[in-house]
Amino acid sequence: MVKTATNIYDSYYNKNSKKPIIFFIIIFALISVVVVVVLSKKTKNTEDVFYYYAVHCGSVSASKSEEMCETVGNLGGAGVIYNHQNKLYVIAGIYLSFNDAKDVEKSIKQTFSEAGIVKISTKNLSKQTKNFINGNIVYKNYFYKTKEFIEQLYDISTDYDLSKISINDVYKQVLAYKNTIKNMESALSQDAEVCKIMYASNVVSQAYIDSFFNSAFVSANVRKYIKKLHVLLTLEFVNMCNML
Repeated sequence: MVKTATNIYDSYYNKNSKKPIIFFIIIFALISVVVVVVLSKKTKNTEDVFYYYAVHCGSVSASKSEEMCETVGNLGGAGVIYNHQNKLYVIAGIYLSFNDAKDVEKSIKQTFSEAGIVKISTKNLSKQTKNFINGNIVYKNYFYKTKEFIEQLYDISTDYDLSKISINDVYKQVLAYKNTIKNMESALSQDAEVCKIMYASNVVSQAYIDSFFNSAFVSANVRKYIKKLHVLLTLEFVNMCNML
């Protein structure tokens, strides 16, 4: 049988009609692989960057900072001075989510019209630093237990405000953390630069906790000292990460 022009076209089309589809499937698959690789690299680069949102009551002069801290503390806030871009701010609290911080900012604007939010972040640790920390169980535990306790202390503060836990519960959990990091102190006392930074942070954190106990035991306004401890430990953790 002699093929007509139409038959020849139909034969060619039937044999090759799947080629464009296969071509686009291959291209789509390649694009998908590239996207996954890029996103994977992006995730790896930011997996150890931590973000916190500090609600402040406005900028203040050095001469007025202590007075402002006292005012904020009496209202149940942390009352901690924070230097951001060469301006002094009095922090009321630090939050893990922007939405939580925004809610608090709105609630205090009636009292502090210049209240605002400062986003605080740690730098991305170098691969060498990560390997050094993760290669030793004590260094790794200190780093990540500190981060975990900061988040836990935020919950402790909230639960105490809502009367879900007693002050004794607060003391027990804070003391347990102090004992944990105190037991790591000697292991962190090494010559390596990373160890020196973590050791110094350990000592400072213990001093903050001791100050908390000394103040909270004799104060009727325990709330502010819990929040103050949370803010101080968070800022110290950020400072440690940015020095590593």
